[in-house]
Amino acid sequence: MNAFQPYLVMAGSFDGPDNIHFATSGVSAAQVSNIHYPNLATDFQFYITKTPMVRLVISENVGIEESVPANLSLASNMPNPFQNETVIPFTLRQAAPVTLEVTDLSGRIVFSENLGTRAAGTHRYTLNGSPFAAGSYQYTLVAGTERLSKRMVIAR
Repeated sequence: MNAFQPYLVMAGSFDGPDNIHFATSGVSAAQVSNIHYPNLATDFQFYITKTPMVRLVISENVGIEESVPANLSLASNMPNPFQNETVIPFTLRQAAPVTLEVTDLSGRIVFSENLGTRAAGTHRYTLNGSPFAAGSYQYTLVAGTERLSKRMVIAR
């Protein structure tokens, strides 16, 4: 598969969780995509626009259980949205090495700074937003093995 070639991958089941089918499709003309399930006798046609779509039908509750970090709490940055600087407050229950990461909407890390080992207590980090383009970002504070993330908006 070419890294720059669009691909549509689908997984589905008509007979419950013990009989899941996987299908792939290469580049197709806009508006039509032919999907071939290797273990079924016929192909299926799905309507799409110029970008692939994902269809997910789930009949039962699905979720990811989130755990609350024992050592770390992260507050929202202030102000938010902001133009040049924002303050990110966080609290450690015990000393830990701390790193701050900022990612864009694609998940690419656009900023990372090692804040060193911080003592237990409340801390404030001032982030300079001047180098960033206007838009939405996610900031993640990593303290030891624990991570917490929040969203922030830079407005110009």
